[in-house]
Amino acid sequence: MKALLQLFIAAFLAAFLEPCLIAQQRPLERLNSGAFGVISPTARVRGTAGQMTVQRNACPTLPAAETRRRIVDLAIQEWAFFGFSSVEPGGEDFDPLDSRYSLLSPEDSARVASSIAGYWAVTPQRFEIVASQNRVWKGPEGAGASARWVTPWSAAFVSWIMCESGLSSAEQFQRAIAHHVYIDQAIRARDGGAPQAAFTAYNPGEAEIEPGDLVCSSRRPAYRNLTERRRHMGVGARTPEPDVLWSEKLLSS
Repeated sequence: MKALLQLFIAAFLAAFLEPCLIAQQRPLERLNSGAFGVISPTARVRGTAGQMTVQRNACPTLPAAETRRRIVDLAIQEWAFFGFSSVEPGGEDFDPLDSRYSLLSPEDSARVASSIAGYWAVTPQRFEIVASQNRVWKGPEGAGASARWVTPWSAAFVSWIMCESGLSSAEQFQRAIAHHVYIDQAIRARDGGAPQAAFTAYNPGEAEIEPGDLVCSSRRPAYRNLTERRRHMGVGARTPEPDVLWSEKLLSS
């Protein structure tokens, strides 16, 4: 059964488009690789900040029945690794897509640097992005691993989650450095143009949201429904990070 991709009405999501920082909890280490049968993102790269290189980009092919559970398990583990960072409405001047802002301290930025590089490793632009960040790390204002990633990496994170959840082919999930790429794929699936896609796009209220689905919205421009996005298919749009939904029912099943 295909997962669902819901695009919510812009008015409903307006309160979430200008988040402000709230407390961060103590980060937790990842489980060993055997727990989920996953390649840690840090294992996909090698080297220190300024000299980091991509080593692995392959994704496993797993039964479709495992996909939802793995999406949720991996997303929660990474959230714990990043200290359960979260945001809440408010702060008109705060733009979460601006690389000057971060939920992470310089020390935490250094701790997760190779993990973020590992997320990039599964995207088509992996070599260019990592090479660009190496130049930042070696530059006068970015010496050391504490320099934050200058390219927003939320789409790379979602791509890594889907990769490790068994969606290995681009026909199933088009891994990308921009959210609109796989959102448009889901719209094409809705229109019959991507029959193997794992996600199908729905308008608000058309389908029940389940654990493992992606709830997405756009920021600039703002789309109220699929029809409006169809007019701009293939054109970039700024989107906040999709929420991977989960519930106790799924986790205990």
